[in-house]
Amino acid sequence: MGEQYDSNLGNYYLRARYYNSETGRFTRKDTYEGRIGEPLTLHKYIYTHNNPVNGIDPTGFLLTTEEAQRRALETNLQAQQAAQTVVTQQVVRQQTIEVVKAVVTAFARAIETSIRVARMYNRQFKIPVVFWGNDLSDTTDHQFRAVTGSGYTFYNDQGTPGLSLPISPALNRRANEYPRGWRRSQPQYRGVSRGVSECDEFPYAITEEGGRDNYMRGLVSLHTLDASQNGSNGRRLRTFMDRAGVTPITTNPRYSLFLNIPVPSLGLSFGLDRNGVPVSIYDGG
Repeated sequence: MGEQYDSNLGNYYLRARYYNSETGRFTRKDTYEGRIGEPLTLHKYIYTHNNPVNGIDPTGFLLTTEEAQRRALETNLQAQQAAQTVVTQQVVRQQTIEVVKAVVTAFARAIETSIRVARMYNRQFKIPVVFWGNDLSDTTDHQFRAVTGSGYTFYNDQGTPGLSLPISPALNRRANEYPRGWRRSQPQYRGVSRGVSECDEFPYAITEEGGRDNYMRGLVSLHTLDASQNGSNGRRLRTFMDRAGVTPITTNPRYSLFLNIPVPSLGLSFGLDRNGVPVSIYDGG
């Protein structure tokens, strides 16, 4: 029968009941009530209507071998499809990571080579851009990791390279920030020391792409870093948005979008409005 044999009892153990192969009967009644229109299903002791060659009964409701084979085939096909879906998702994910890396690298080279090239991209799409450099090295590095698939996300709190979803640098301003208290319960918050370090959130809480719900989807990175840099990044971001005409999405969705490009090799952070005109991101000019 292919089932576990109990030599002490001389019966096969079928989990719900024991089966005596010599009599072709179970030792206890079947708990299944049966179907009125099929008398054999009302019998409480026989196995597969006394036809074990052409039937099996793993669930207590009887299957013919053809039905069992069909179900096994369907299960196998579903498993293969699921496996193929996972492989496809991994391929797409890796391709996306490579594309994002290429985009960020292209922007970095453009800045290092000529500000004129950066303005060309900016004017072509009419989208304000803020470039973050090594004057805010901690926040820039965190953002760079996030957009290249190495962020400290819900599924990858250690920031293992390539295990996080790459986070888009295209963001939309909110009217009000998302609440921040939820971050305290996350593992990335453990290293925070009040007054010394803070838990940086990217995308920002002031953008539609930030917040707890997006974090739970693996689309927000949290990382402990220097408190003064984190504060400076937040103040400069607000200054950039105000001066570049980035409005809250509830006020004017058309003008809420901006690009947030981290370039670790860039010497000084700066912004461009939607006409390619440089805007200062520092308070006081």
